[in-house]
Amino acid sequence: VHDADNPMDTRPVKWDFGAIGGQTGVLLALPDLAGMAKPVVDPTWSSQPGAAEGKDTYLREDNPNTNYGTTSLNVEGIGRSLLLFTLSFTALTIQSATLTLRQILNEGTPAGNLVGAFPLLVNWVETEATWNSRVSGTPWQTAGAGGANDAESTTQQNVQCTNANTNYQWNVLDVVRRWYAGTLTNNGLLFKVVGNSVWRYFASSDHVTAAWRPMLEVVYSLATGSIERGRVAALSRMGAMR
Repeated sequence: VHDADNPMDTRPVKWDFGAIGGQTGVLLALPDLAGMAKPVVDPTWSSQPGAAEGKDTYLREDNPNTNYGTTSLNVEGIGRSLLLFTLSFTALTIQSATLTLRQILNEGTPAGNLVGAFPLLVNWVETEATWNSRVSGTPWQTAGAGGANDAESTTQQNVQCTNANTNYQWNVLDVVRRWYAGTLTNNGLLFKVVGNSVWRYFASSDHVTAAWRPMLEVVYSLATGSIERGRVAALSRMGAMR
């Protein structure tokens, strides 16, 4: 818990699983809030889905009608990747949002190997999307999700991805806030090379190593009115918080 009027005043929260009203959830045991003007609970929500729940794929220009929904997420001069997380939390304020990808292989020179994350503006289907089409029978405005109506032109962040077997992180706070607020439909993100045409391979939700799959972690604040002193029920179901 922190004091909104005095952010340096932070106090630990203990948690455990339990049931309230017949619904299993996470119970928070709040510390003594004496002296806090506006106590706020900051939960963390994370999602790292596997093959069944994950939604990601790779678009390849030299095989423009081939779907790669079960391969790695490749980012190169002739390839781009799509990734989508479904948000499932209730927040007052979203404080941070970090997307982590595990680079498993790289080709090409390290210099200029920036990978950008661009919010997508149209829907797509993991098992149908190709370089030419976002859904079977429905083309992108410009092949490779390259049109102004396909994705935003401003990246959330460009990250230099140099080494294999390394986790890289993108700050996606801006777009997660807009997704949550409903000012932008959540169609996921487009990852593409910015600058030189180097090849970068990232683990997808289909990767055999669960810890290497794409992960989105969001830190948010609950409304003060939604908590009580002592033990309280979080606004997430079991498994949505840790």
